[in-house]
Amino acid sequence: MILPVSGAQGSGKTTLIRSLCEANPDLFVAYPDRLEFARSDDPYERVKSKLFKYYHEWIDQRKFSESHPGKVVLGDRCVYDSLVYARAFEQLGWITPEQSASITALAMQMPEIFPEHFVVCNASLETVVERLRHRWETNEKKWNEDSIPYLAAAVDQFNALPRYFLGSKLLMIDGTLSVGDRLAKFMDWYTAGVKMEVRQ
Repeated sequence: MILPVSGAQGSGKTTLIRSLCEANPDLFVAYPDRLEFARSDDPYERVKSKLFKYYHEWIDQRKFSESHPGKVVLGDRCVYDSLVYARAFEQLGWITPEQSASITALAMQMPEIFPEHFVVCNASLETVVERLRHRWETNEKKWNEDSIPYLAAAVDQFNALPRYFLGSKLLMIDGTLSVGDRLAKFMDWYTAGVKMEVRQ
């Protein structure tokens, strides 16, 4: 089973993935970021290229899953991120409504990559900004990470994602919670329904 985890940068999704794998190594394994893709600073090119990146990763994640039988593969982001960021870019006026709609239309041509089960770890804008500023002390800033309007739009659009989620089980985790509370919330959700579906 492949289970993607998404959220705005600085929301705690990577920490959640790492913590789940450390706490339950026999159950969860993190999909490694092992595919290289060209990057663009143009917002429309960027969100479109990321969409195809997620398609390639979906193919590779299935192969990775086959080499880890009995484990849940936790992926860092998925196709929904392209839809979220397209809406965020449109909200900011960085792309047109037509361009945003074209991203959704392209994604809908690949229905197989939409996950049935999905986790969004999202935090308040204040928390996101604080964590990113701390991260910049040891890591380089990523694309537009120092733009407050950009971060605010990303947080807003991840919060709006449940309105167009197409799968059967979506977990929205408050990224401002402690790591322990995030883990507990995830495991409650997983054991309540997702685990049973994995076993069938």
